[in-house]
Amino acid sequence: LVVALGDVFDEGLVPLTQTLEANPPETLISSDRRINVAAVTQLLDAVQSAAPSMQACADVLETMPEMHIEQLRSVVEPAKEKLMSVNGVVQRAAALAPVAGPVLGANGDRTYLLVAQNSAELRSSGGFPGSMGTLEIRDGQIILGDFSRVYDVLTDTNPASVSITGEEYALFGASNMDYPRDAGFDPDFTRVASIWAASYEERNAAHLDGVISITPSVVQDILAIAGPITLADGTELDGSNATRVLQHDLYWKYLAEGANPDGTGNATTDMLFAQAAHETFNKLFSNLNSSTLIKFASTMAEDMEDRTVMFWLTNEGEQAILASLGCSGALNTDPAKPELGVFYSAWIGSKMGWYVDIDNQILESKKNGDGSCTYKVRTTFANSITAEEIAAAGGYIVGVAEGYEYGALYPNLFLYAPAGGSFSDLETSGGAQFEVMQHNGLQVLRAWEAPMRPGEPITCTYTVTTAPNTAEELKIVSTPTLTEYRVG
Repeated sequence: LVVALGDVFDEGLVPLTQTLEANPPETLISSDRRINVAAVTQLLDAVQSAAPSMQACADVLETMPEMHIEQLRSVVEPAKEKLMSVNGVVQRAAALAPVAGPVLGANGDRTYLLVAQNSAELRSSGGFPGSMGTLEIRDGQIILGDFSRVYDVLTDTNPASVSITGEEYALFGASNMDYPRDAGFDPDFTRVASIWAASYEERNAAHLDGVISITPSVVQDILAIAGPITLADGTELDGSNATRVLQHDLYWKYLAEGANPDGTGNATTDMLFAQAAHETFNKLFSNLNSSTLIKFASTMAEDMEDRTVMFWLTNEGEQAILASLGCSGALNTDPAKPELGVFYSAWIGSKMGWYVDIDNQILESKKNGDGSCTYKVRTTFANSITAEEIAAAGGYIVGVAEGYEYGALYPNLFLYAPAGGSFSDLETSGGAQFEVMQHNGLQVLRAWEAPMRPGEPITCTYTVTTAPNTAEELKIVSTPTLTEYRVG
C-alpha cells in the first residue's frame, strides 16, 4: 500500500499539482468569457498521465484483506473510501481527455444541434424533440442560437440518406420512422441523433459536428448553478421547480379543460418551452466562470448516467470514445458488459408523460456453469393519473384517439436483452401482449399499443440470461421518467 501510494504521489498527484499551478481554475475562462481550450487540454492530459498510478493504487486497496488492528483500520478504511471515489473521477476524466479538446474546438470551430426532448411526451430516446437550437464554439467562445419548434427546424420527412431499414420499420412503425420528429421511438440515441442531423443539414444547408440531447430535468440542474430565469408570461423557473413547471404546471395553465378557448395553448406552451431552453443556456454561458464551468461539467457527468444528457458526434473516432464512457445513448453491444434495456414510447398525442412510472427490480440472480448469469427481473409500467385529474385535464393533456379509452395510455413497450443474451419465462399482467423481435442483433420483446389504465399497471416478470463469461453485473438502462419530480 505504501509503495502504491508513493507511486500515486510521484507519478500522479505531483505532476497534476504542477499543471494546476501553471493553469489555475480561474484561467479556464478568459475575461471575454472564452474557454481556454489549451489550459483545459493540459489539465486533462495531466489527469490522463495520473490515471494509471491511481488505478494501480485502487487495485491494491481493492485486494487488501480487512485490517484487524484498530489503529490500522481507522487509517486505511477512510483512505480507501476516499481514494476509490477519487479514482472513479480520475478514470472517467482520463477517458474523456482525448476527445475533450476537439469537442471544445481545439482542432477547429464546432457546431452542435442542442435538442430539448420533452419528457411529458415520452419516447424511448427521452421524449418528443420539442425545441432545437444550435450551440457553436468559435475560437473558444460559445455562441447560442435561437431555439425553435422541431417543425421549423427539421424536414417534414426523412432525407433519402437516412435509409430506414426494414427491421426499424417492423419494430417502430412506418408511420413513425418516416418522420424525423418521431425518430425517438427508437431507443438507440446514436441512430436518432444521426437522423435529426441529416434532416437539419438538408433543411438548413448547414454542417453539424454533433447532437446534444437534454431533458427538462437538466434545465433544472443548470438553473441550480446559473440562477433563476423568468419566462415571457411571468413564470419564474429555478433549480427547484423547473421540471414541474415545464412538464406539468404550464400545460395545466394553458391546455387544461376550459383554459384554451382561443386554441392558442399549444403554441404558447411550445414558445415557453423553447424560451426556457434558450434562456437557461444563455444565462449559464453569459455568466460562465471557472466555478460555474466546473459545476456544469460535474452536473453533465451525473446526468449522463440516466440518459437525461446524451451526446452524438459525427467524427467516428470521437464518438467511439463517448460510447465507451456510456454517454452516447447507444444500445450496448458488448457481451462482457450486459445491459437490460427498458423503453417506453407514447404514440397518442398528449402530455401524459408526467404520470408514467417505470420500476425495474432484480429479484434474484445466479451464476451458470458456462460463466453466464441468469437474473429474474420484474418491470412495472404504471399510469398514475387519477379520475379527478382526467376529468379536469381535458383532451390536450390526456390525449384523444378514436377507438381508444379516454384516460388510458397505449404505449409501445420494448425490453432489450443484453448483447449475446436472451429472455425466457415471460409472464405479464394488464393485457400486454409481447412478441419476440430483433434489433441490431439484440433480442427484443415488444408490446404494441399495450393498454395502461389508471390504477392497472402492466407487470412483466421474466428471466434474463447474459452471454457466457460476463465480467460485470447486469445493468438496467431505462427511459427516464418524471416520477421523482411528481411524487418528490
